[in-house]
Amino acid sequence: MDLDAVDGSTQLAVTTALTQLGETLTKVLPDSAFTEL
Repeated sequence: MDLDAVDGSTQLAVTTALTQLGETLTKVLPDSAFTEL
């Protein structure tokens, strides 16, 4: 098993998911929710 390839693709998938989640949250939540974090 090529761990580097698996880790790379997993990291890419996680990064993509987090980016999409972040974009969704910024659209749904008001800006004040982020300034209070």
